[in-house]
Amino acid sequence: MFWQLISPEVQSLFVPIVNGQAITNVSFLFWVFVFIGIIMSIALHEFAHAWAAHKLGDDTALYLNRMNINPFNHFDVFGFCLIIFTSIGYGKPVPVNTQNFRNPRRDLMLVALAGPMSNVLIALILAILYIVLYPFIGQIAGNTQSLNGILVGIASSLFHSLSYIGMTNIYLMIFNMLPFIPLDGSKIWGYIHYKVEDFLQQYIFPYSLFLIILFIIPIFGGFSLLNIISMPFLMMYILVINIPISIIS
Repeated sequence: MFWQLISPEVQSLFVPIVNGQAITNVSFLFWVFVFIGIIMSIALHEFAHAWAAHKLGDDTALYLNRMNINPFNHFDVFGFCLIIFTSIGYGKPVPVNTQNFRNPRRDLMLVALAGPMSNVLIALILAILYIVLYPFIGQIAGNTQSLNGILVGIASSLFHSLSYIGMTNIYLMIFNMLPFIPLDGSKIWGYIHYKVEDFLQQYIFPYSLFLIILFIIPIFGGFSLLNIISMPFLMMYILVINIPISIIS
């Protein structure tokens, strides 16, 4: 929206350089906002686990300084590496003592479910912000004489990052619902029935790391299994906030 309005000199402040070539379809600042947004989304995801555990009677995470949104308190090496290379990841699992729960099996499932549901909530809030701000962004674009190029670049990058971070949260929700350790799905799907739990423990959990890698590697014409599973949900999100397809292509 704003990119064509920015002078070439100012564009150079925001454009990433890859292999000596300028990537002008998105700004470098856009990816900075996206990266920060993903990190904070994961911190909120882990906070949701800690908050749910606290509400259900377990303060283990509270005592270990995990009931906050400080991303450094939720840092996980492998989960962070996944963010760098795949744009998805996870934080350090929140410690839970099931002996403090009134109904350990059910409450552990609810604590695990709180994480993915926080990603859904974040995606909805960002969708609302995107829809509400869209008319005002248009007004700014039509009145650029009152703004210098740098402010226009920042506004453009921040605004367009909202939709991308929202879609990433949908992606994070689906990723964390997979039934692999240490993902939340490993504690959620087993609650369906004891036989399902036994099956997961015997045939799925021992191979979790391999299965996570298998799901995120693009082996189907440039798409991963996770891409394929996520696509219907992402398309629904795109339709809700009415993002032009060209923005995300």
